[in-house]
Amino acid sequence: MRKDVRNEIIRIGGDNINKSELARTLQCSRQTIYNRKKRLKDNKKKEPVKRTSKLDPYKEIIDTKVDKYKSKAMNVYKFIKKQGYTGGYGLVKKYVKEHKNLQIKKATIRFETIPGLQAQVDWKESMKLINKIV
Repeated sequence: MRKDVRNEIIRIGGDNINKSELARTLQCSRQTIYNRKKRLKDNKKKEPVKRTSKLDPYKEIIDTKVDKYKSKAMNVYKFIKKQGYTGGYGLVKKYVKEHKNLQIKKATIRFETIPGLQAQVDWKESMKLINKIV
């Protein structure tokens, strides 16, 4: 999409755009203006559709198994399969991975200190450390 055409349509806005005049100004066809305007109208954000998953009834069980017993995705899959789960292993594996990453993210606390309070060192294999005792 030509960005200049798109930006001009956005700048002018509204349905009262004179396509012929704008096409002459931007040196393109009326059809181009029409198509760009239509595409911009179609690309407006739509509300996401709330879909249910086969995994929804088992999410509490999965969370408990992963948090309390540190179970792996395959073990959780086999357990909920016995409970009546009809989905595949990939869905369970993805959910367990996302859940673990979320828990790690919650547990990580980032902090900053004032300058000179902390030091960072890149350890090299041939580095010698010398303590100077005064």
